[in-house]
Amino acid sequence: MFPQNKELINKGLLVFLIILCAFTCGIENENPRLSDNEIISFDFLAVDNEGIELDIIGKIDRTANTIILDLPMNVDKSHLFPSVSVSDGATISPDVNQAFDFSKQVIFTVIAEGVSRAYTVKVNNIEFLKSRILKFDFGKAKNNNLSTDVNGVVNHDSQYIYISPPCGTVGTKFVPTIEVSAGAKVSPASGKEQDFLNGAIYTVTSTEGDVSRYKVALANESSDRKALVDFYLSNPQSSLDWNIDAPMEAWRGVTLENCRVVDVLLSNKNIKNIPASFGDLSELRSLSVAFNQIESIPSEFGRLSKLEVILLDGNHLKSLPSELGDLESLVVLNLFGNQITEIPVGLNNLQNLSSLDLSDNKLTELPEELFAENKFKQLKYLRLHYNELKELPAGISNLTQLTELNVAYNQLEGLPDEIGRLGNLSLLKLHDNQLATLTESIVDLSSLTYLYVGNNKLSSLPQNMSRMTSLILLDLEGDLFTTIPVQLSDLPTLLTLRMKSNQISSIPPELGNLKSLQSLRLDNNKLSEIPIELAKLTALRYLSLKSNDLTYIPQEICDLRKTGTDVYIDTGVICR
Repeated sequence: MFPQNKELINKGLLVFLIILCAFTCGIENENPRLSDNEIISFDFLAVDNEGIELDIIGKIDRTANTIILDLPMNVDKSHLFPSVSVSDGATISPDVNQAFDFSKQVIFTVIAEGVSRAYTVKVNNIEFLKSRILKFDFGKAKNNNLSTDVNGVVNHDSQYIYISPPCGTVGTKFVPTIEVSAGAKVSPASGKEQDFLNGAIYTVTSTEGDVSRYKVALANESSDRKALVDFYLSNPQSSLDWNIDAPMEAWRGVTLENCRVVDVLLSNKNIKNIPASFGDLSELRSLSVAFNQIESIPSEFGRLSKLEVILLDGNHLKSLPSELGDLESLVVLNLFGNQITEIPVGLNNLQNLSSLDLSDNKLTELPEELFAENKFKQLKYLRLHYNELKELPAGISNLTQLTELNVAYNQLEGLPDEIGRLGNLSLLKLHDNQLATLTESIVDLSSLTYLYVGNNKLSSLPQNMSRMTSLILLDLEGDLFTTIPVQLSDLPTLLTLRMKSNQISSIPPELGNLKSLQSLRLDNNKLSEIPIELAKLTALRYLSLKSNDLTYIPQEICDLRKTGTDVYIDTGVICR
């Protein structure tokens, strides 16, 4: 058999992520971008390969550079035609317009602008049930309310079938054409009219007695309307002002595209319940139901495969369904201000998740498995402040794309040594914990720009601070320092140093070496004298020395006011 599609498909990948943030703090929108030398898809199409009843979609692991495909036991792996697409402008070797022997591993190399990347393709034979629905369609010849044939999308893992009649189709009754595994029988039978308003169950029985049950759901404006009407009727106490007899376009907070619901924005509406049918909004991209009274999320949420943004802040959630990990398109998940006590490990399957906010909950620990290797591959923002955490798992070092980590206002007594591996981290908030020391590896955070460690129990810092070559702000307010660590003078990029409300009684003269320093807060300490070397801080624009034990400061420091520095001292302290 020869493939019908012999030309290599080159696809340009354009990712549009719409990040909506209602009643929440701002979230930076940085979309994950594939490299120029990627294999975008690697499949075995049924039309090209004898013995394959359904298209086999390859599972691509771009971290391990592997592609895995699972075939039925009876398929010969030694002569298969792949269907491959690569990054726009890239080439692939060997030529994929031919059959390959996949009984052994095959390596394909993608080249773009002189840079190559090799992928190893592994093909397995596994035992599939022989009670499968292979095709589920609505043909226009048998359905007078259709102007075109409609093909269903069959998911064998979840045993769900979604079928989407065109926008404007009248009615919910259809005659399906069903194809099943060889020798198997299906009930209700193919060609028998069904009303799919509330979905339908189809049972397939193989000749060996295997039984599979598929749920078929309409994915059109009828199913969307039903899901939202269920939602409305489940919340009689809410402030929703929908006229459910009117078109959905008139329902405030609901956005439609091509007759399908794509956005639901209903914050602060006294909503308490989300019914299971909400999972039928198969085109939903963004959901904001923040600041309501919601206590649980149905497991059916896991079917919302196109959902990119979830804002559930300020509700009454105590737990999360593991099915949230099935939301393959999810980019932003905001859950701050709930009562969540644990995080399901399956959440780490969210490979496109960029921002996760679990702050202001009741978390006491994070499971080590949550941050296993090759999980949360795109996570950049992790917010866990205002919880009850006493430690961070060492696996947090696997979040290699992380740029912001906020674990302030917890009960942390230490940090894992592995935290120094977070090479992209630029913001680290550790303030208001129980830290008495900082791990030496923190100096390996070469991209760290902002470090907040105030209101802990620190009295010293790691020695090799000079390795923190990107640090511009260091906040050590409210700790237990009695002197300013001399190693801070080795931070040439430092712009802001905050050490108010410690017990500092002396300042090392070397601090005058911080030529870039613009703001220095030393108020509310025990200083009785100030070294004249601080006058060398010519870039300084703010200096606070109030609430100390000073009677005077050097005239040279007072003279910094002449060049635009705001110098704050107590009344009665003189310059001399």
